[in-house]
Amino acid sequence: MSPFFAAAYNNRGITYVAKKKYDCAIQDFNKAIELDSANAAAYYNRGNVRRLKADYPNAIRDYDEATKLNRKDAATYCSRGLCWLHLSQWSKAETDLSTAKQLEWDISSAFQKEFSSVAALEERFKVKLPASIAEMLTPSGDE
Repeated sequence: MSPFFAAAYNNRGITYVAKKKYDCAIQDFNKAIELDSANAAAYYNRGNVRRLKADYPNAIRDYDEATKLNRKDAATYCSRGLCWLHLSQWSKAETDLSTAKQLEWDISSAFQKEFSSVAALEERFKVKLPASIAEMLTPSGDE
């Protein structure tokens, strides 16, 4: 089977995500992976949908596969780091977010889209974020 078919399923899955048809998107990403098991983008995209559905353990598994296939994809490290934040796994979050930052990803913008602010995360989960992570996620000039 042609790898183009895998790309077509991946692209249609992205369209389903935009329409918030998450189960359809996951089916297409599954098919893309079935057709091309080395499709890092399909793993990443499926992970993003699972993160949107708050299925953090499975999202992390997808991000793990994506990073095995593409060790330099900053977006994947950032996304996995955000999952770790949801699970209060601070050390793992810091490792992934630091890697994304080293790969020149704007982790503070991605964090703000997901949580809005450090204070919002802390209030939502009734936790105190470690200072090293809070500093990394706070845009320059913000408190």
